[in-house]
Amino acid sequence: MIEERVSVFAPIEEIQSETASSMRPRSAWCRSRPGLRSTRSARHGLFRALALAAFLLPAFQVEVADAIVYNAPKIITISVRSNGEVYIRWDTVPDPGACGGENNHWVVIPAAASDTLKSMALSLYFSGKPARVDTAAVAGTPPAQQPAGACTGAYENVTFLYSPGG
Repeated sequence: MIEERVSVFAPIEEIQSETASSMRPRSAWCRSRPGLRSTRSARHGLFRALALAAFLLPAFQVEVADAIVYNAPKIITISVRSNGEVYIRWDTVPDPGACGGENNHWVVIPAAASDTLKSMALSLYFSGKPARVDTAAVAGTPPAQQPAGACTGAYENVTFLYSPGG
C-alpha cells in the first residue's frame, strides 16, 4: 500500500525573516528520520571532501616528486644477506650517495620490502636488461635531513624497480 505524505508549510508571516534558500521544504522522508541528510546536502559534503583532497594531494607528493631515480644500463652485481636485504649495484651509482658516507656504489632493497621487488632485482640481474631504480632518498637534501625510511646507513632504500624495455 502506498502511503501519501503531505508537506506542511508555515504561514508566510512566520518565515519572512529567513532567507529564500532556507524556505525550500525538505522531503518528508528526510524530515521524518532524524540524523539523515538530504541528497543535495550529501552531494555538497562529497564535493567538499574531493576539493580538500585535490588541494592536499600535491603536498603529499612533494617527497615522491623529488625522489632520486636512476636509469641503470644493467645491474652488474647483486648481494643477498641472510636478514633479507638485497643489495644491487650498477656502473653509475654515485659514491657517496644521497645518504652520505661510503656506499661502495650499492643501494639496498630493505628486508621488509616485498618479495616481488626482490625477485625483480634478481630477474634484471640475470637477464642483463636495463633497469629504472627509484629510491626513497630526496635529491638535494643533506644526509641528516633525509626522510625516515630513506636510508639504511649509507645506502639508499629502493622503493621501485622495473625494466623500461619490458
